[in-house]
Amino acid sequence: MPRLAAHTNRSTIWTAVVIVAVQASPVAAQLSSTRQITGYLTVGTDARNRGLSQVYDDDTATEVGIDFYFPSRAFAGAAISNVSYPTRTQSLKSREYLIKLYAGYGWERSNWNITTSLGYYRYPDTTIDYDYSDLTLVIGYRDRLFYNLSVSNDFLSSSNAAVNHEVGITWPLAWNIELSAALGEFDSRGPASSYTHHNVGVTKLLGPFSLDLRRYDTSREVVGRWGSSAADDWVLSVSYAFSLRD
Repeated sequence: MPRLAAHTNRSTIWTAVVIVAVQASPVAAQLSSTRQITGYLTVGTDARNRGLSQVYDDDTATEVGIDFYFPSRAFAGAAISNVSYPTRTQSLKSREYLIKLYAGYGWERSNWNITTSLGYYRYPDTTIDYDYSDLTLVIGYRDRLFYNLSVSNDFLSSSNAAVNHEVGITWPLAWNIELSAALGEFDSRGPASSYTHHNVGVTKLLGPFSLDLRRYDTSREVVGRWGSSAADDWVLSVSYAFSLRD
């Protein structure tokens, strides 16, 4: 689920768009020399992760989250969202909610910034254990070009490792409008193999509100525990965000 920061400076606006375009990371590189708290609420027609829909049977997707940033450039955050996936039998208790917890650290030098983070993803009250953790690295150049690497040794509590690579670009226009796109490859070390995914969209910032329209596509049809490809789909989302600083 995309989330957008509430700051009005140009650098943060670009970062906000990349959170939409490059979605594998729980948090994009948002470095700060002051203590601050940001929060957000996003409602959309779908929620995508690694190109796949996470709300297979739901009409809308909703995510609420909060982030804490420290003068040391460390950060931590949490989010909760609704999810829905197809199940093999009616007797299985399906995943209905996802709780994300993460923490990390960022560096900034000249036109470059680097963020590393550790994330934990919990699906409460399910018949099968799907919880997993991952390590994420985001490298950004001038807040316009980004590379994202996410690695998990127990993706969805399976015995298979998973790796996701993404590259993203964002371009600011007049009137607080941003164009952005991302291309990624997800590779599971199990029998499910790998696939590519991409998205392109436009974001309009209106004070604390953000409106994003984005088109997603993947290289293979997938309906299962990873999510649904629902290929060639448009997703419209609206976000409200706030920021508190010392």
